[in-house]
Amino acid sequence: MALLYNNDPSRGMENRAPMGLIGSRPGKGQLLVGIYGKKFSFTYHAGQQQYANLPKNQYAFRYLVSASRLINALATSQIDRAVVPVRNSAGGTVQQIADAMRGHELEQMAEFGMVINHCLMVLPGKTLKQIQRVTSHPQANIQCADWLQKQLPGVKIVDHEDTAYAARQLAHGELGTDTAVIASADAAEHNHLTVLAERIQDAGEENITTFVVLRRRI
Repeated sequence: MALLYNNDPSRGMENRAPMGLIGSRPGKGQLLVGIYGKKFSFTYHAGQQQYANLPKNQYAFRYLVSASRLINALATSQIDRAVVPVRNSAGGTVQQIADAMRGHELEQMAEFGMVINHCLMVLPGKTLKQIQRVTSHPQANIQCADWLQKQLPGVKIVDHEDTAYAARQLAHGELGTDTAVIASADAAEHNHLTVLAERIQDAGEENITTFVVLRRRI
């Protein structure tokens, strides 16, 4: 997952902000950064890349699967920043985030794009022919719709809160054994799932999600 650009809106969209330094607050303790999704979600990877150059003892991630809980946490000062996806080149606006932000006084500190590569994963020993159900975040399902239609015609597609959370639930036996999940390769590895297909997004390397870093409006 490559970071394509990193812009600081306060300096103009053409200027590039120092990688990882967005939102640091020297002398005020550890920066709490809210992540939309569980560890190994795509937003987690976006946050990792955005804060890569900041010493790890200066920030900590807080994982919130619910968009409304994440934005509310930011608005009520439970966290200092939030990293969220706002749109995808194929799937359009991330509606869960847009709805959650409505009515809150927030400002954008940075905007950056990242290529999203989706993997189809199953429990060990399962094959493509055994899949009866695929679940993932609505955006992932949209971004892989053509591939799913061609490779798994007739299989039920179910929306889930989060890609990484779905992978975790599958591994822990909370989803059916005939279920497959669309998530990152790291989510599969961490949860000891078998990847049946990689890079299944319909747009290939043009499947770009735009992320932003938010804070409360000062």
